[in-house]
Order: sequence, then structure tokens, then C-alpha cells
Amino acid sequence: ETQCPYDSIQSIINGLRNSLDSDLATKLHQAVYIGCLDEVWLLVQMETRLVALDYRRFSYELFFQLALCTFGRTFAFDMSSAPIDMIAVLNATSPDLAANAIAILQAKADLLGEYFNIRIKSNGHLIGLPCLLPGHPPPSLSAIPSFLLGLATKVDWTQEKSCFLGVAVLLADLYSDFSCRTMGSSESTDDQRNQTKISKTETLIRDILFPAFKACLIPNAQLYRSACVDLSSINRLYRVFERS
Repeated sequence: ETQCPYDSIQSIINGLRNSLDSDLATKLHQAVYIGCLDEVWLLVQMETRLVALDYRRFSYELFFQLALCTFGRTFAFDMSSAPIDMIAVLNATSPDLAANAIAILQAKADLLGEYFNIRIKSNGHLIGLPCLLPGHPPPSLSAIPSFLLGLATKVDWTQEKSCFLGVAVLLADLYSDFSCRTMGSSESTDDQRNQTKISKTETLIRDILFPAFKACLIPNAQLYRSACVDLSSINRLYRVFERS
């Protein structure tokens, strides 16, 4: 965890700790993975209960916290061999905002690089993004234009705490966006691509994200209310099966 000289970051991290739901943290730490129900819900066993977790919401919260708790010391996905031309990307997606957005991103490149490992060269090329969670793949290329535009238009660069929070929110959006991940080849049928996407997504959740939910996430009561659905008591299910 970051030992950060910035009071604003330490204040945010302290706020995360203070909002911890210790009961949920214990249950989550001991939870057993069962499987993905669909493109939103993950089924787990918590003690004697079956609980569905909105893995997108959990992923968002995880990456938001990781962006802050690893502030200034993340590794990077090195994209220098295939950099993203931000000028071309933003001109193609948001031509009216592109010039101003590029100017802002280049002006804030040192800050973004030093604290978040978002690496931007003076020629307007994006050459690195933070590796917030070991083993997790880089974000989809198709999600990057909206991320870059968000950095330029949604972050309050005038206030330190608001700035850091704004970048963390955008990184959380970027890394928890499952809909933009490209799965399967362009020659595959729609059904084949969809099945490949589901399979790769479930592998990512089972092997990388779910263990991180258990080990790294600081869960709070609001997350439980908004992203958990208590389905049934296992003891009750056993009684139903015994009667049938």
C-alpha cells in the first residue's frame, strides 16, 4: 500500500478504511467461487448462503481503490512498440474536442506519468497504462478513446484531491469495462465470439478478479446493498432436496 506524502491521497485511503464493513470483509475473504451466472452476476457461497455478486460493480470498486492505494508506484503496460496516436484517435471520435483535449493531456503528462503510470509522449502518443492488478490484461483498445476524453474533460485539474479522485474514477471505468473487451477472431461467427468472450471473461473473474476481491478489496455497506443479492440458504436448499 502507498505510503504517500500527499495528504489528499492519505485522506482518501483513510476514508476507504473507515467505511470498511468488517462483517462483509470476513464473509468475502472466506467466500467460495461457484461460477458466473451471466454477463453481470457471479455466484459465490458465503458461509451457508448463496450470494450473487455484480462483478462489474465489484471490479469498478477494486480498480478505483487500487488506483489510489498504489498511487505513484504501479508498474506499466509498455505500449511503446505499438503506441496509440491520441491525436488521430480523438480526431476520429470527438473532432470538436480533440485539439483542446490533446493540449490538456500533454500539459498534464508529467503528473499522469509520475503518479498513475499513464505515459504520454510529447508527440501525442500514449505509450503506457498502469498495471493495477498483476495478471490482469491491459484494457481494450476500443475503450481508450473515451478514457482519454474523460481525462481531458471530466477531471478537475485545479484541485489536488478532486484531480486524483477523478483520474482514479476513470481508471476504474476503463479496467472494469467488460463490454469493450475484444474476444475471438473477426472470422468467427457471432455465437463463437460470444462463447469465447464468456469463457475468457469467466477465466479472468475466477483466476484474477475474484481472488483480488477477497484479498485486496475494502468492501463497504453500500457495495453490499448495491451489488450483492442473497439468493438462498444452503441449509434451506438441502431441506428442499431431501423432501423431493
